[in-house]
Amino acid sequence: MAKLIPALPSVTGKMTPGERRLARRLESHLEDDYLCWYDVPVGARSLHPDFLVLHPRRGLLVVEVKDWKLESIRSIDKLSVTLLADGREKRESNPLEQARQYAFGVCRLFESAPTLEALKRLNANRIYLPSRAKDMPDRDRLAMRFEQFKARA
Repeated sequence: MAKLIPALPSVTGKMTPGERRLARRLESHLEDDYLCWYDVPVGARSLHPDFLVLHPRRGLLVVEVKDWKLESIRSIDKLSVTLLADGREKRESNPLEQARQYAFGVCRLFESAPTLEALKRLNANRIYLPSRAKDMPDRDRLAMRFEQFKARA
């Protein structure tokens, strides 16, 4: 069972029905080594993606939930969605573009992390990944360190 942060009972009142449904499914269907954050501020502009889903080996997924019905979607393009709401058309941001922007915000946070900045200074602003298999990080050690991190979170 994945760990949702903050715990589901403490945030169900502010969630939309779709967000509650997804949160329950994330908790019940993902393995124990997943961490899922709900409505966490990201970056200098404090953007709020609906969910950030992190797995130590599979990476990070940004999820934006919409409680739209298929029949209410009139048109969709890369940046926006036109919906029919209360008999009138209404333009909204495309949730894929929203999630993309949130992912960029998360990446910018990682890029400016103190540890990465220290590593960059060691080698003229470049971070090199190992090219030989024997020099690559050990998955078991990384998994163990991630478990330690989760225990503290």
